[in-house]
Amino acid sequence: MHTLLKIQAETTAGAQAAGPEDLTAEYERIVARLPTRAPIFLPTEKVPLAERVEGVKRVEAIYRDRLDQVYRPRLRALREKYAGTKRAFVIGNGPSLNRTDLAALKDEVVFAMNGFFLKMPELDWVPTFYVVEDHLVAEDRAAAINALRGPTKLFPVYLGYCMEEQPGTIFFNHRPRKSYPHGFDFSLDAAAVTYTGCTVTNTTLQLAHYLGFQEIYLIGVDADYGLPADVKQSKDYGVGVLDMKSDDPNHFHPDYFGKGYRWHDPQVDKMLEAYQETERVTRGTGRYIYNAGVGGKLEVFQRVPFTTVLPQARSPEEMDRLAAEREAARPPRMLLLDMTRVGGGTATGELKRALMSDWPDGRILQIYAAEGQTICVSDRHTDDRSAPNRVTAADAAQRAKDFAPEVILYRPVPDKPALHALAMEVIAASSAPLAVWVMDDWMERMRAEDPEAWPAMERDIQWLLGRASLRLSISPAMSDAMAARYGGTWSPFANGVDPAEWPAMREAVDAESRRDRLLIRFAGSLAEDMTLQSVADVAQAVARLGAQHRVRFEVNTRLLWVKRNGKALRGLRNVSVSARALDSAAYRQWLGDADVALIAYNFDEKTRRYVHASMANKAPECLASGAAVFAYGPAYINTIAQLSVLGCTEVLTDRSPEKLDAVLLRLLTDFDRRIDLGRRGRETAFSQFSLPDCRRRFVASLRGLTMPAGGGVAPAAPVAAAEAPMPTDRLMTLEAELAAARSVIEELRTTIEAMRNPSAQAAEPGAGGHPSPADRRGRTWPQLPVLPAGTRAAG
Repeated sequence: MHTLLKIQAETTAGAQAAGPEDLTAEYERIVARLPTRAPIFLPTEKVPLAERVEGVKRVEAIYRDRLDQVYRPRLRALREKYAGTKRAFVIGNGPSLNRTDLAALKDEVVFAMNGFFLKMPELDWVPTFYVVEDHLVAEDRAAAINALRGPTKLFPVYLGYCMEEQPGTIFFNHRPRKSYPHGFDFSLDAAAVTYTGCTVTNTTLQLAHYLGFQEIYLIGVDADYGLPADVKQSKDYGVGVLDMKSDDPNHFHPDYFGKGYRWHDPQVDKMLEAYQETERVTRGTGRYIYNAGVGGKLEVFQRVPFTTVLPQARSPEEMDRLAAEREAARPPRMLLLDMTRVGGGTATGELKRALMSDWPDGRILQIYAAEGQTICVSDRHTDDRSAPNRVTAADAAQRAKDFAPEVILYRPVPDKPALHALAMEVIAASSAPLAVWVMDDWMERMRAEDPEAWPAMERDIQWLLGRASLRLSISPAMSDAMAARYGGTWSPFANGVDPAEWPAMREAVDAESRRDRLLIRFAGSLAEDMTLQSVADVAQAVARLGAQHRVRFEVNTRLLWVKRNGKALRGLRNVSVSARALDSAAYRQWLGDADVALIAYNFDEKTRRYVHASMANKAPECLASGAAVFAYGPAYINTIAQLSVLGCTEVLTDRSPEKLDAVLLRLLTDFDRRIDLGRRGRETAFSQFSLPDCRRRFVASLRGLTMPAGGGVAPAAPVAAAEAPMPTDRLMTLEAELAAARSVIEELRTTIEAMRNPSAQAAEPGAGGHPSPADRRGRTWPQLPVLPAGTRAAG
């Protein structure tokens, strides 16, 4: 657990009992007893007062009890361990690190510092040592640093308030320089004391020198800083504290500092003075410090090319070429607008998790809807366990603007009008290219079931598609349907599977006990316009067969569907319904433990309208599970049709209780067929639904998009009649609107004429002159198209 959280949990009761004045007094008493009392060595006000008190208590205890008894002996033991080791590398965090082949350091002794953990995911090794001395870095990155495993961690005692005492951690005695303000100091006995030197690198050099390395090579220590225009500076305790919203240009990673991470004024001139003292002292010891970095402005230490020290290392030019390739393949900064969050157990959420796993946190900002019309924002997408961050629409719009996306991905649906209104506003105000994603034919459903609201939504859809640089669908069938209706080119992206994530089949495990039983499992919604009736059909068939056979049906769905429609399955023999929250691995295992995985769609017009062209997100997963897949639903549903074509599933396209019972009995009694279907299903899933391939195509489709010609601000042009004939009911609606408009125009002409010639006005109001008040109140005026703010009509 994070030390700060642990302290908070342990001291809540005490904090409630003691008032702020008591806590402040206690804090000041403890600080007065510490050997490091300057503000730069103490918790900042970012740490709550009660946690500050408990934190400095821990620091005092380390100084008093454990520095001599535990940590100094550990540091001396390290010196003995590395006696005779010739060289070590000290890695700074400058931009030149990206031009350095760090892979060549895999078998070397390496000291890393501060935010190097941001580079570690790219490497197949971990540093030998990891050093932090700055309290701003320690506080802001405490969770990541405390979670870091592998290196021996070296921290000054004064950071004991936020750095955890772990088996692999050594606290050392780091003090202000003795020669302040006119000079710097370099300690030759780090077990006794080390001195500040305006940079963690100088502290690390004291530790490395103490451990006995004869040659110490600096890498990525560029000694070159620039302050961005948006930097905010403060001098709360004499040393400049910097904060900014933009990317960090001074280190190897844009998120190193900046975007809310505080850092101290680098004071490069004083850094160089400290390095000069370090070079002077170490020169006379027979141990040498070299600068093996690529570029930079550090000339205090003798330079030696990195590729001379490590001949196997790739050149900076080769690293530049590889970096350019990585940049070209890097996912764009994407603003994701959708009613569901990434993950979270919903079908669309899990699809997004599957396709977007290559995006690092920080390169996606998702704006989604929670309960009701609540709008939420998150800059994380790989972990769906965080609590929703609820914001106002104005705050969300500002976050979207500040994020400065390179692309916007929007899945419009009518279910969350507040989110849709926000999305239209954000898209209209942004210059980023837009991708629109359609997964179900909610447009057809809305047109049929909510004809009054549909025209306004249709105008929005036409505008979005005209603005879009990319149109995405859930399947080839959906692409065809959308292209016929709205025109343009549509790219299908459905779910897939990664073979490495799926456990092996269980045909050899408990084969005999499974031979005469049938465990059917279904995961998904129990929606009236998708699955409910057909799932109920299977449940009733299981109840019928359960009197004489070992057959069981388990449904796992969201709590929403249990509450709304669970009654349709309740009380049936051998049927159970649950709302278990399964993570990805548990879900895969749950499916794989079944004999049959069910995919079902209703036999009704509502279902046809809504999902006729969709592709079930769970279809590739069911195939990969190794369970025999049973697809039950009408042949005009695309998912059912596609599974039929694959030839590796049991399919029933008739709604017949007798046929349904017969299929289940066949699956029950023919164990070998079940195993064969499961094996062929896995082969099909891994060959035709490769998730790694799909991810690469998905990223590539969104990378490098540009705005459509004309800026995309005008509504989409209507599809030519030859491409997509307009429905009769739509024609009738347009004709009625045109007739009403003509009537209004005629009345306006009459009114203008009457105003020009009052004597010609009819005696009775409403008889050819001005409309009477009653006439005006009763008239339905045609509604003109409304475009989002900031747009203009074509022409």
